[in-house]
Amino acid sequence: MARARHGLGPRIFAATTTPSVASGTHYYRRKNGDAMTAKEPAALADEVLVVAAIAGDLGSFDELVRRYRPAVIRQLVGAVGPEMAQDVAQEAFVQAFRALPQLTAPEAFGSWLRRIAARCAGRRGKNRTRRRQVESPLDEVVLATCRSLAPGPEESVLDEMDRQGALGAARSLAEPYRETVELRFVQDMPLRRIAAFQGISVEGVKWRLRRALAMLRERRGETDEQ
Repeated sequence: MARARHGLGPRIFAATTTPSVASGTHYYRRKNGDAMTAKEPAALADEVLVVAAIAGDLGSFDELVRRYRPAVIRQLVGAVGPEMAQDVAQEAFVQAFRALPQLTAPEAFGSWLRRIAARCAGRRGKNRTRRRQVESPLDEVVLATCRSLAPGPEESVLDEMDRQGALGAARSLAEPYRETVELRFVQDMPLRRIAAFQGISVEGVKWRLRRALAMLRERRGETDEQ
């Protein structure tokens, strides 16, 4: 894939050059020419993975999918239902890959992806067949290469917990508290990734968790009194 030009600022490249990939490891050379360093994709910041994906590294994009797919699925289950959520999630990630060169703030990938998923959900009822017909060969490569786009166990886990009543209290919370609790304690997402997906600070995520847990304690107290 040709390398796309975009409005990335110099801050992204201040410490590293464009990543290269060898056996799943990303290698960097410091700007001053010092020795190469190596990092596994899971250790890299979102913005580094975005730059690498724009340069044509599907492995970096697969890592972004792995990080944010549970949150997108959770978002879409509420928007389009569990039967359609996985398919719409695939559509959202494919569209995100196509649009990556337009992302001028790579560190905001999570909240940007959330908006793409919301638009895909809004269009979902119009014409699924037409969307399948206009998929490009590149889309097919992305779907075939990114293993993290394959159907996963998230929905069945949530459904089973819901049947057992484990999520009953959390699902009584209003958004965004419910989402924050489920992403943190069910999907086990790091605070910084929840913050990126919700478009708020890590401190904002912590505040939502504290507030949600306080509301749950209050409700439990009311129930005990009854």
